Amino acid sequence: MLCATILFCQYNHLKFEKFSTEDGLASSTCVEIFQDADGFLWLGTIDGLNKYDGYNFTTYRPLLNSPHSISNNRIHSIIEDNSGHLWVGTSNGLNMFDKKLERFYRISLQDEVQSDDQYEEVINDLHFDHSRNSLWVATKNGVFRSTLVGSDDENYLQPTFDHFTSDNSNERSIDNNDVTNIISDKLGQIWLLTSGDHLNQYNEASKDFDKVLIDAATINKLGQLPKSIMVDTDNNFWIGNNLSSLTIWNQKDNSFRQTNLVKEHIPIFDIYEDSNGVIWIATDGFGLYLLNKEGEIIQHVENNPQNPFSLPNNQPSKILEDKDGIFWLASYNKGVSKLALSTSLFNHHFYDPDGISSNSSAIAQSVMEDRNGNIWLGTDGNGLALFDKENSTYKAYHAKVNNTNSLSSDKILYLLDGKDGHIWICTWDGGLTRFNPETKTFTQYKNDASNPYSIGQNTVWHGVEDDENRLWLGTQTAGLNLFDPKTERFYKYLHVAGQAGSLISDFVFSLFIDSQNRLLVGTALGLNIIDLDQLSTYIPENLSFELLQEAKIHGNRINYITEDKHGNIWLGTDLGLHKLDSELQLLKTYTTANGLPNNLIVGIVEDHNGHLWITTKRGISKLNPATDSFKNFNTSDGVQGLEFQSKSIAKTSDGKILAGGINGFNYFDPDDIEQDLPSLKPIITDLKLYNESVKPEALFNKHQILEQSISQTESISLRHDENYITFDFLALNLLNPSRVQYAYRMLGLDDEFINVGSNRSANYPSLPPGRYTFEVSASLDGNWEKAEATSVQVHVLSPPWLSWWAYLLYALLISGLIWFGLRYYTKIVREEKERELDQMKLEFFINISHEFRTPLTLILNPVEKILTSYNNPQIVKSSSEVIHKSVRRLLSLVNQLLDFRKMDLGKTTLEVIEGDIVKFCNETFMQFEGLMIKKGLDFSFQANKNSIVSHFDPDKLEKIIYNLVSNAIKYTEPGGKVDLEVDLIKSDEKKSFFSLKKDLEDVVEIRVKDTGIGFKKMQLKNVFNRFFHVDKNIAGTGIGLNFTKSLVELHGGEIAVESVYNQGSSFIVKLPINIRIKDHVTKLNEREVLENYAFGRNAVTSAEYEFSIQNNQDHENKEPTDQNEKTLSNEALPTLLIVEDNQELRTHLKIELSNFYKVREASNGVKGYELAVKHFPDIIISDVMMPKMDGFELCSKIKDNLETCNIPVILLTARILDEDKIKGFNTGADEYLPKPFSMYVLRARIKNLLEQKKRLREKFAALGGIVPASELTSNSSDQAFLDKSTQFVIDNINEDFGLDELINHLGTSRSQLYRKINTLTGNNPSHFIRTIRLKYASQLLLRQQYSIKEVAYMTGFNSRAYFSKTFRELFDKTPKQFIEEHNSEEVVEDAAL
Repeated sequence: MLCATILFCQYNHLKFEKFSTEDGLASSTCVEIFQDADGFLWLGTIDGLNKYDGYNFTTYRPLLNSPHSISNNRIHSIIEDNSGHLWVGTSNGLNMFDKKLERFYRISLQDEVQSDDQYEEVINDLHFDHSRNSLWVATKNGVFRSTLVGSDDENYLQPTFDHFTSDNSNERSIDNNDVTNIISDKLGQIWLLTSGDHLNQYNEASKDFDKVLIDAATINKLGQLPKSIMVDTDNNFWIGNNLSSLTIWNQKDNSFRQTNLVKEHIPIFDIYEDSNGVIWIATDGFGLYLLNKEGEIIQHVENNPQNPFSLPNNQPSKILEDKDGIFWLASYNKGVSKLALSTSLFNHHFYDPDGISSNSSAIAQSVMEDRNGNIWLGTDGNGLALFDKENSTYKAYHAKVNNTNSLSSDKILYLLDGKDGHIWICTWDGGLTRFNPETKTFTQYKNDASNPYSIGQNTVWHGVEDDENRLWLGTQTAGLNLFDPKTERFYKYLHVAGQAGSLISDFVFSLFIDSQNRLLVGTALGLNIIDLDQLSTYIPENLSFELLQEAKIHGNRINYITEDKHGNIWLGTDLGLHKLDSELQLLKTYTTANGLPNNLIVGIVEDHNGHLWITTKRGISKLNPATDSFKNFNTSDGVQGLEFQSKSIAKTSDGKILAGGINGFNYFDPDDIEQDLPSLKPIITDLKLYNESVKPEALFNKHQILEQSISQTESISLRHDENYITFDFLALNLLNPSRVQYAYRMLGLDDEFINVGSNRSANYPSLPPGRYTFEVSASLDGNWEKAEATSVQVHVLSPPWLSWWAYLLYALLISGLIWFGLRYYTKIVREEKERELDQMKLEFFINISHEFRTPLTLILNPVEKILTSYNNPQIVKSSSEVIHKSVRRLLSLVNQLLDFRKMDLGKTTLEVIEGDIVKFCNETFMQFEGLMIKKGLDFSFQANKNSIVSHFDPDKLEKIIYNLVSNAIKYTEPGGKVDLEVDLIKSDEKKSFFSLKKDLEDVVEIRVKDTGIGFKKMQLKNVFNRFFHVDKNIAGTGIGLNFTKSLVELHGGEIAVESVYNQGSSFIVKLPINIRIKDHVTKLNEREVLENYAFGRNAVTSAEYEFSIQNNQDHENKEPTDQNEKTLSNEALPTLLIVEDNQELRTHLKIELSNFYKVREASNGVKGYELAVKHFPDIIISDVMMPKMDGFELCSKIKDNLETCNIPVILLTARILDEDKIKGFNTGADEYLPKPFSMYVLRARIKNLLEQKKRLREKFAALGGIVPASELTSNSSDQAFLDKSTQFVIDNINEDFGLDELINHLGTSRSQLYRKINTLTGNNPSHFIRTIRLKYASQLLLRQQYSIKEVAYMTGFNSRAYFSKTFRELFDKTPKQFIEEHNSEEVVEDAAL
């Protein structure tokens, strides 16, 4: 259809897009245009070579001292060979451009250059014979020909040329050396056109030329111009440089014909045949001539100064139709212009006030077709115009001042075709006008303040006529107006604040009556609805408006309203396009995110295909509602401009669309607009590192990255510090590059494509080392699934410290470090274990020392007592009993240590018997009966069998039971329970969490349960470890359970513990019924062993001893004996508190010290502290290793307590290491005596500490003046208390304050204050206050600045007599004597000096 139109009709509405130096063109004078195989345009100007990619012009000019720049800036000819190299002819020679390397090479035409003139040939024309791979070069010195062989660049850089010149002696030479054109005909024959009168045909066989004489009679040459030549598709030659004598040579019949198109001389620059067979002739000063094959003029295209889209000027120099059918025209002085015939399909009519083929106004504010098919335009300032579609002419109607029978205003906002054939014209400032097209008469309706039935105001935006012929009008500020055509009265419906059902805004911008006869009122703040069928009268007095409550619509301006053929309502707003169903429910919203070019929608119309055409402020868009896909069109497509006007859109009766904007209007058939879009193949055009372009074979960062152009490169390798990467890319779409959308991704970094719109650059800062694939796609319609992609591999190398050999080195280093680390760690762990073992051994030996030193103390002191009182039988007897118990305890400890050492050396053997283990366990358990009764424990023995015959070692089993039962008794409080259970467990009944070895079938389970303190969860794993102590302050060796475990394992059995903290423990021993006889096992005769076996009473006795020395009631809780009563009733004796967990030692100390002190006792640190706070003893003697609270903690708490800090503390302990002594003294201990100690030494130390306290009190009373508290106290707490008390008295020395004020200041009680002050100073608090006042007064008297009376009042004494009396009591002299005596002493001292 397009072809037929072109063959027989003119090209209508040609719209030229211009490119000049402002757009990047090298020069406004362009003489050559060429399109290469990749689709790029190459433009030859008089000031350089340009490459155009649809977006930008790249300019190539000669550069000084640059051998790879073009040789000259005047470009004459451009051609491309079969390898993609460009050959460029300039004013001083031939250049070859390697697109892969992006560099020029200057090609010499002759083998030997004799002079610069011979080298610098002026290149007139270039031609490449693709079939023979031959390059032809036309110069003023003949023609050169070179056959390019192979693909090696060397063959291209130094080609060998055949030189053909004119030789008068050779008839087969060319006719003239000035060769102007080289062409090939449709048969592939090469033809030369020279300044001579012949056509020269190259004979390939003879390598010479056949000449054809151009009929001189038929050609009228213009001597200043070379002849142009063109071979058309019929193989006819068009020759000439003057349109008046253009010659056509029919090669077939060898006939020449002169066209005689014009009478005047019109110079010809170029002759070109387009793809439709139309001959284009570019002339000098006369524009373009379009001819048919017969040589007849079809159309003459000239520049129209009033038309910005016309031919730029009348000097087109070169014509080219590109691969997409776009015409490119070079010109002199006006750059390059683009002509896309497809843009004429939009039929743009524009402003030209002096022309006959233009719109009568620049701004087509409203467009409309009336019922007769006439097209009317409402302009913004140029009135009303009737458009003649046939002739593209206009008839204009304008407003006339003071003429009511004319248009009311030339500023028209909207046109409405009335049902009675009238045209309603809404204006900006002239109200409403009714126009009768038949009579050409106007009726004006303007606002009249004196007439309430006049139109509400003169700015009327829109109008719509209903089925009752009522006219509804939207105004700027007067709301909705209703025109009654019967009475010609206007009725107004306004917004009423706070009134439900009123108009939401008085700015009514758009109106529409849908198929359900609902009036849709678009305002500045949303949409109101009125059901016209519900109106009770023709002209209602009031209207109740329904408001559309959609959040996306409410509050936005409604610019346009329409309905599609499916009954859907479409709203164009400032914030996008909204689709509503017939019930006015929002179905979908479309914005730029969905493909719209702009969110400001000003017009919507549906074509006969059901597509919506949408005008915006960024072009026009076609929406396919079925697929929700958009196709956008802008000025490059031929639309009048990017900005369309509100409501300036309409569909004509023949299905065409009118759309008005700021540059006129478009009048087009939707079916003519492109349907199928071409696929695009993007090209990567540039690689940038740190925003610097990387050139082929150029060094970047001292190394070469690209061997050829990035567009020709498949992969690149970059160093780790070259990872700030930018790729530039484009897809060639010379028709409308702004429509191309791009998406890219970097595989390995991005999984999905990133849609970047029209942006043509991808930046990747700090790309991590790795292998990636950069991909870029381009699309015109957003269908990315069908979009082609271009890719390049990117390898960012790891830095040297992250390379494989670096990792190998790291591995070796790490392995070495691990080896040395493990070795060092092993050493540290071993040393730590050794330290732990040493510490455990030290603790063990300390405990053993304690276990030994306490009995030794009870041996040493009774022996001393026997030696001094051997004549007293009672003393000797009691002392001997103490010695006896202590010796038995020591013997038990020694035996336990020997057994443990023997087991540790592996020298312990089993002496197995086969006997009744139930009976044996019962008899062993009953050995503890008396002890458990004495402690007040419940106990029981149970067995699931009356008799169980088993192998066991009686001695070892007795020790196992002893250790477990004695521990149970030791850690179970009175009132608790201890049970021993013996059960036979068959192999198929084993249910416990541990099991014996597989070769053991039946086992005896011995379970010792108690309700004692139990173990914490974290302690369970260490229960059977050597030297383990639940509480380090409780005496014991810490080897009992470990030794027990060894004895069980010696039997081939196992032991475990189950415990809940503060609820009790259960030790489970499992022994095999049958024990295999091995090297360490000896089987004895049962009868002999059991009949003669004597249970170890020493072990039970030792347990009884341990029980007897701990956990007894303190004596202060018992009723006092006569002696105790006598001792405690002696108030003159100092009070002494003994804190010791060993009752034997505690009793011994009490007996030895009760004759000298009132003695109170406590069995542990907690009870000791309670007694100290309750009774405030004069001195405390404490053991260090005690349960619940050790001696160190007790001493620290006593010294930290303000009430008890002055009490001297003596620590008695078996811990004799220096660090233990330091720790004791740091807690505030006054003495640290190791066990065993001498009672005489202890008595002396007690006496000295009490005497020291007494001397401090006397010192306070004896010293004159106020002395520092540090001289009167032995610890920091007492010093702080005394300093605080003294300072308070001094601060309030001249005030009458009492004891209550001092008590409140110190924060203590009256009794505590009395006790503290008395302990430190020997005075009561009142006497202490008075003494401080008097001592302060003595210092004031010695200054001799005040009288005695003044000093008395200054120190808080109201009576001078009382002051003198108390002063004399303290200093044994009156105040006056005190001063005189001091003065006499000073005189004596001065005389001595």
